[in-house]
Amino acid sequence: MFVVFQCRHCDAIVGDATDWLKAVKDIDSIALGNITEGSVYVEKEPVRVTSQFRIDRGAEYLPLHCSKCDAVLGLYYLSTGRFDDDLRNSYLLHISELKSYQIPVLRMPSVDPGSPQKA
Repeated sequence: MFVVFQCRHCDAIVGDATDWLKAVKDIDSIALGNITEGSVYVEKEPVRVTSQFRIDRGAEYLPLHCSKCDAVLGLYYLSTGRFDDDLRNSYLLHISELKSYQIPVLRMPSVDPGSPQKA
């Protein structure tokens, strides 16, 4: 299956599972290494936010907004402190702000060129 992630508010496609890094269950989010080009933005004057309340306390991040509807979809970690080095420079998208759909991957049966074919 191929999974596509969309903004829950406007259906804009923000990423897909080919860029999947990990699920971050402690903060109900998924981490992607890349996102769909032009799908999210940070403010023109980016404000570094230092988390105070979650498991990522002390981490610095930039809020990510949907380019189509401006909803806050997640965050982009600049530093992770003791939280999780794997997440630095990754896109963390909040599950509550996403919809997803699956595209089945069809596989054709292999054909032996030496076997007789049905007409």
